[in-house]
Amino acid sequence: MRPLLLLVLATGLAACATVPGAAQVYYPHGDDGEAWPIDGSYNAVADELRIFVNGEIAAQGQLWSASTPRVVSGSYQGHPVRAECVEYKTAFGGTWLVACDVYVDETRAALLTLD
Repeated sequence: MRPLLLLVLATGLAACATVPGAAQVYYPHGDDGEAWPIDGSYNAVADELRIFVNGEIAAQGQLWSASTPRVVSGSYQGHPVRAECVEYKTAFGGTWLVACDVYVDETRAALLTLD
């Protein structure tokens, strides 16, 4: 029974997590046009975060700040873009990941998990 419970719990957690490096789509408020793919990259050596909207850099900066969440801002086609991020270490391999809530026009547009 215990192995089954652990399997169900692990499956549920995996379903809630975003896949590192997977783009998400955002439909701008009041816009009937195409969805905007939102993606990001994190360079752990330089501690640099980049947020992409439609393949263009919309926000870029370093996460060295001591404050949490760490914030990187920019814009895309006149729309303000902000990423609020936290760094954490995975339990099962000790890999450092960055989880970012991405906002466009102050509306939460994506949740990215980057490695």
